[in-house]
Amino acid sequence: MTKFLTELLSPFAGRLLAAVSLASTVFWIVGLVIFWRCHPQPMPACPSGGRDLCGVLSGHWSSALLPGLLFFGGVLLVSAVILSFPRWTLGLLCGRGWWWRRPGGKFQRIARTHHADLAKGGRPNRVRWYPQGVPHGKAFAALAQLDDVPLESTRLANVFAAVQHRIRLRHGLRVDSCQWLLLAVMPTEKRAELEALSGAVLRRVHAWEWFLLTAAWAFFLPGTAAKAGWVAVCVLAAHWAYREICRASADYCEVLEVAVLTNRPALYRAVGFPMPKSTADDRHKGAKLSDYLDRRAKVDMVLRWPEHGGDGKLESFW
Repeated sequence: MTKFLTELLSPFAGRLLAAVSLASTVFWIVGLVIFWRCHPQPMPACPSGGRDLCGVLSGHWSSALLPGLLFFGGVLLVSAVILSFPRWTLGLLCGRGWWWRRPGGKFQRIARTHHADLAKGGRPNRVRWYPQGVPHGKAFAALAQLDDVPLESTRLANVFAAVQHRIRLRHGLRVDSCQWLLLAVMPTEKRAELEALSGAVLRRVHAWEWFLLTAAWAFFLPGTAAKAGWVAVCVLAAHWAYREICRASADYCEVLEVAVLTNRPALYRAVGFPMPKSTADDRHKGAKLSDYLDRRAKVDMVLRWPEHGGDGKLESFW
């Protein structure tokens, strides 16, 4: 699960620089406006305060040089950290910390039961966002079946766990094992669709980060009530962004599931594995292919080349 999640967007992350730069620009403009309107008092290295933005508006460039350098240094530092930490952010949103695993797992079990009841009643539900595997922990290990994917501790983590569970039950494949090979063999148009959807996920992840960072501008607001209100608005905006991350991730996973279903033969051909002969054989062969790609276990394969004068194709036999 960890490998699948953290490498999910890696092929496309480098193409989001413009979107992140736009979010960063908005964030710093909001901060400058708040500083200008709400903090006229002097500060260290800025004796004129926000009334003239440390001398910028009044043309005192000598007094504005040091705070200007500090400001642009902060812009570069914060933006670089935000751009380079998508794995850490995704891990945080997926409840990787030990402190959230137990309570988050309880909340998610309640949510899964609730949506299962909604599904039985024919009402709108998110039951496909939850795997049917057992929760994490040694106490549940004896209950786990071969194809179980554990219930995770957050909604976002369960979106990805659910698609892994469905693919493993149907095809025996572990998505984290064959993800990069799948991208290599799928048609260009399908890869472009996955790229667009993964970009939507990452943009929302970065929006969540900037919404939380915007709460820091409460420092320049006058009064406790204004500070608390500003922080509350930023937290609500971050919560909305998190819900949008989950929805965008669900869309990505739906397309990923279809991509595995339709491009599965190309996966086997690319590696030289024999194709499954039936649905019963599908899961067994898929598990063997995943083991081979992961180098987890020795896979007994004999590769035979055709005799001289043959068609030149590689044949694989068990």
